[in-house]
Amino acid sequence: MNPILKRMLFIVTMVLFFVSIGHDLTTGTFPKELVSKAEDQEASENQESPKSSDTSSEQERFRVIEHRVKAGDTVLSIMEKLNQDGPPVTIDQMLADFESINKGQDPNTIKMNQIYLFPYYHKNEKHS
Repeated sequence: MNPILKRMLFIVTMVLFFVSIGHDLTTGTFPKELVSKAEDQEASENQESPKSSDTSSEQERFRVIEHRVKAGDTVLSIMEKLNQDGPPVTIDQMLADFESINKGQDPNTIKMNQIYLFPYYHKNEKHS
């Protein structure tokens, strides 16, 4: 085979390889319907019976839901999954609410396979 043709074939193969990796990393390979169904199923498995919070102001702003932390979960990723359709709440408020209902637990030091309480914000309430 001609060396120039080999070189061209190698370059085209590498370009296609890197384009496919870029596509896989940005948009993924699974159809969106499968991903959203899996996320819905995971959210329903993780939502257990709501717990009542200690103060009445917290009860007005959100309900408390137990959730078992899995590998790769962060406090913010879990709250994002639980509150997809909820009202807009600032990150600082979410972290403060997490700390208050978990008795001062640092959101940056949660442990895998532990159950923590997470706020579930009501859709019809206003938040600052």
